Formats: sequence, structure tokens, C-alpha cells
Amino acid sequence: MPMQILIVEDEPAIADTLLYALTTDGFVVEWVITGFNAAAKK
Repeated sequence: MPMQILIVEDEPAIADTLLYALTTDGFVVEWVITGFNAAAKK
């Protein structure tokens, strides 16, 4: 089962780069913009 990663990043260009790199390496990635949204995922 692939590792899941939650990215908290408010800059879309940085988030897109991280999403691409991590999904290419086989990770399941979810992206949120704020810490509040990240806390809501818990």
C-alpha cells in the first residue's frame, strides 16, 4: 500500500511541483492550502 502524504502549501506552483514529484515516486498525495484545512482532515 502506498504511503499517503498531506501537503499544506499556499503557493500553487510549489504544491504542483511537490505533487508531481511525489506522485511520480508512487506516493498518494493530497494538497490543502491552509493549516486549518489540514486540521480538518484529521
